[in-house]
Amino acid sequence: MTRGPVDGPAAEVRGELGGSLGHAVAEDHLDAALDQSEGVPRPAGIELSVDVGSMTANDLPYKSATFSVLWRLPGTEETYYMVARDTTDDVRHSLQFTDLAPATYMVDVHTTPKPGVQPIAKLQINPGAFFDSRVLKLQPGKTTAVRFEYTPFNPAAFRGERTVFVRIRRPDRLPARGEKLKIAYFDGHYGLVPVFDGIVPDSGEVKLTSVTERVTGFLSRGSYWVSIDGRHIGDFDLSGDEKTQRFDFLIPLGESDAAPDVEFVEMATGTIARLGHLRGKIVFLEFWATWCGPCQSAMDKFNTLAAERRDQWGNRVALVALSVDDSIELADLHVKQRGWTALQHFWSGGKMKGTQSPAARSFVMDRVPIAFLIDSNGKIVWRGNPVTDDQSVRARIEKLLSDK
Repeated sequence: MTRGPVDGPAAEVRGELGGSLGHAVAEDHLDAALDQSEGVPRPAGIELSVDVGSMTANDLPYKSATFSVLWRLPGTEETYYMVARDTTDDVRHSLQFTDLAPATYMVDVHTTPKPGVQPIAKLQINPGAFFDSRVLKLQPGKTTAVRFEYTPFNPAAFRGERTVFVRIRRPDRLPARGEKLKIAYFDGHYGLVPVFDGIVPDSGEVKLTSVTERVTGFLSRGSYWVSIDGRHIGDFDLSGDEKTQRFDFLIPLGESDAAPDVEFVEMATGTIARLGHLRGKIVFLEFWATWCGPCQSAMDKFNTLAAERRDQWGNRVALVALSVDDSIELADLHVKQRGWTALQHFWSGGKMKGTQSPAARSFVMDRVPIAFLIDSNGKIVWRGNPVTDDQSVRARIEKLLSDK
């Protein structure tokens, strides 16, 4: 499943978040949701275009515009399914999408740069790769017109009158001095514009001056993105009237760190479980989501591993699949449809859901899929992407077993 922003112009945004930017849902969930609908309302439509003002095709840095329409899965805030996409090379032409079910949709546009338009040095942003999106609710029997206003790239888009102090700490809460820090502003149309790129000082705190409070965050993400050594660790927005604001971030847990004793919900029973109850066992914990494309193959392999080795490993190893979906019902339905029956499944939600759930925040989860191998003493011995890991999960677990 694809979505506009992921394969569109915001390449650095895509790189920072991996599978966590823009939620696309597997087709079986769409079918299940539509099967539950009652009656057939009059179809709706959308007319999409880009307002370029007085500019002509020769003035613009792009050669074509691609429009996408995504249907939002009912009961969720950020789970979308691609239902239509089309491209036009006429800068003043509008595209119409008809016969749509009345519902909530996200519509977006991204442009393709002309052959001679290259990314700006150091920024890795192409001024010909414009992007914009809207969320709207379509009414039965009506066509809604959306005009995206083209805005040329502005490298100073983050400039304003606010002051921000950003404190970076290690998992032990001590200042993360010496770490490579990057803070970037998502301008809403092209990607991440660097605001700070350097080393964390001894105090662990960085001061940003003359920055804007304008909110441009995409979906649940903030406008300012924070990363350490190229790994996204959080984001923030400026709110209220305070001219000076402070934010605090923890570097994600890694090798040799103690695994936090987090709570999660067992899907099969709805009971609360704790990671600490597994102390004494080797634990392989994998975060995943129904909307994450790479998670599907990772979970297929995880389920196969459990089916092949659980009897031999017995009580010495716990294989924990932890969903960060918006609802336990959505995750449970997906698990059953995919046939992942060899694993014990849990849900990370509670009062705060998804990537903001206590389990996800405690592990400073920066993307999905992501996995942690924890030894019998509760220490993390490996953290990484189960899809791209150059050593198999089975080999890592069996090495720990042989070392005991």
